[in-house]
Amino acid sequence: MPLLPKPYPDEVIGSVLVRAIRHTGLPSKRLLTQVFGIFRSRASFLMVGAAKRVGSYAGMDPEELVLRHTMFPYAVAFMPADVRAALKTKVLALSSDESLSSLTKSISYGVPYKRVCVSCIADDLERWGESYWRRSHQLPAVLFCPEHGTRLHDSSSPLKREACMRTFPIPHQGSLQSEVMPADAAAQGRLERLALRALRGEVPPRDDWLEFYRESARALGYLRRTGDTASAALASALEQMFGQHLLQQAGCSLQANRSKAWPARMVRVGSGIPFAPAKHVFLQSFFECGLLAASTLTDAYRPPGKAARDATAFDISVERRLGRLVQRAAEKGERLSVRGMLSELGAYTFYRHNRDRMPRTQAFLNAFKLSDQSERQIGLRAAWRGRSKARTQASAEFRERYINETLGGTHGEES
Repeated sequence: MPLLPKPYPDEVIGSVLVRAIRHTGLPSKRLLTQVFGIFRSRASFLMVGAAKRVGSYAGMDPEELVLRHTMFPYAVAFMPADVRAALKTKVLALSSDESLSSLTKSISYGVPYKRVCVSCIADDLERWGESYWRRSHQLPAVLFCPEHGTRLHDSSSPLKREACMRTFPIPHQGSLQSEVMPADAAAQGRLERLALRALRGEVPPRDDWLEFYRESARALGYLRRTGDTASAALASALEQMFGQHLLQQAGCSLQANRSKAWPARMVRVGSGIPFAPAKHVFLQSFFECGLLAASTLTDAYRPPGKAARDATAFDISVERRLGRLVQRAAEKGERLSVRGMLSELGAYTFYRHNRDRMPRTQAFLNAFKLSDQSERQIGLRAAWRGRSKARTQASAEFRERYINETLGGTHGEES
């Protein structure tokens, strides 16, 4: 009897190990240690280390095992061809104490629990006498069974990290949680078709995915006035199409600042950040839907820097506020200066450099300068009024003294 059972169609490698533990009756640590050749108390559910050893125990070619019974094809689907080839060589050559944890995390982040289809469970029990975990059910954003079209259920068995190998249920033995809620049917269908193509290794490799996305966005009208890609508007449209709940469920939530959200970064020049496969699936599905940018899109954007002020509207506003200032000052018996009023309204600098663009304000101020409320009229400003009063009084006193002391006596004698 072989140590590992032959994998069923689309069965993920972790499911093969779980069935082996059940079939042989061996303690999990003993079976895993024998399979991997070193002491192992746990193993990845989605990927495989020591593919040659595991393949030999399962009676399968190592490359076939990796491509048909792990999530490796999906994990590398949106990488350049040379990177794909290098990673496949690496995974086939991995020793028992090595792993590809970074690839595993990029897949499992959006699927916290193993997913199952109740129709598949019934078919498996009738055909095989046992059920098993399928790869296609564990893909982020895939909410329906590709074979039966029925909605998938979350199981009670965790998928994240290596918790999956601490307990050993198979689908028909575990409890089921609520059904996974779908998005718009058309959008959901595109997501699932693209995700399954990626899992089967059918996505043609490209070296310029981000440039491809950028051009796709521009072709749909996501452009700013400056000619740059309207990345924030794109991110908002994508969320509107798929819904916040589905994006969050797939581990692809968007930041509140849409210009920094992952769809915006994926169409930005110079972005060299690697993105999880699910994000590629969402963005490509969005472009396939062909949702054109809103006709008012460019109105939401303006060139960087300080916005140009609407001089006409500002002129009307300043004139009205000046009228209220003058009215209040008149009620209090106060005098005002042009500069003081404009400074109080925050309009002095703009008016000083743009008088010709503010004809209403200019006309109001010209009339104000001729009124008794202006500090420039007779009596001058407060400080000058004080000086004038003192000078007038001093002059009068000097004149009186001069006449009395000098001219007064002479005139008296002559009289």
